[in-house]
Amino acid sequence: MKDPNIDNKKRIKPIILFALNTAGIVLLIVFNVLSLFVFKQYIPDSIIGAAFSVLGFLLPLEKVSFENLTDALPWQSYLRYLSRKKEITRKTPIRISYAGYVIFKINGKYLLLKNTHGIDLYQLSARTYHLDYEKYVAIKKQFNAEDDDYITDKDYYDYRLLVPANRIKRFYKFFLSDVDPKTYDYSEAVDNIITRIGANKDIFKDVKITFVSRKIFPIAFSRYTNHFEMIVADVNVVEPNEEQFKELVKLAGTSNDEYRFVTINELKSNGTDVKIGKRKADITPIAYEIIEYAFGKEE
Repeated sequence: MKDPNIDNKKRIKPIILFALNTAGIVLLIVFNVLSLFVFKQYIPDSIIGAAFSVLGFLLPLEKVSFENLTDALPWQSYLRYLSRKKEITRKTPIRISYAGYVIFKINGKYLLLKNTHGIDLYQLSARTYHLDYEKYVAIKKQFNAEDDDYITDKDYYDYRLLVPANRIKRFYKFFLSDVDPKTYDYSEAVDNIITRIGANKDIFKDVKITFVSRKIFPIAFSRYTNHFEMIVADVNVVEPNEEQFKELVKLAGTSNDEYRFVTINELKSNGTDVKIGKRKADITPIAYEIIEYAFGKEE
């Protein structure tokens, strides 16, 4: 699968800069060679020295401009930024969290489920991408990855791993070849959601799901997991039929400890109903960012 986040128009600038820098280096090398061995008697030493100085300036830029060219996505540029700032090393373990989000939106409200991993936050309904055991073991060996020490009670294998920073790009490329959110079967995720909110399972036997977009967050340190994290959110929206819509409308008027339906403003304020100044739930900060990225700003 080609990454849906790549914008070829935004790649034009780094392509032009790399081409100009490369052309400048080639021209200066040719000029300096000719100046020293062919036209030395005609060209002053000061000009030859200036040409070498400019060449010395352009050569380090070649590596930078090449990296800018190959780093087509913002997260790749930020990974390089962290490395240059010495905040991470080549071996720093980056926590991988790749998940498919299944968004239920009913009458302007979004379904949130309570996190089951001990941080007691409400989050958009999502499911990590499963791996069979053999592939899980092979991936760990291929990328020198380790088990996610934050999740200790998971009962299946998935892409939640600790991957060295210098192997992240290749790891993500492997993920692209393995998972296509446009064709992925999210029925297991839907079944889990329907069970948790207590909806009628017969009504939701067949659910239409449409892929909207992929959101990749800048790699950053998380105080929850104590790791730098790479979070990939594949956003899919449920398009209910009439019977499913009516069932969800009924549920949207209720809530319990397992789930809540919240407005965009509650998402934005991480669970606070700004109209009444009351906090209804603690919501993960990335929930609003995912919705804003996928559907645009709403009020």
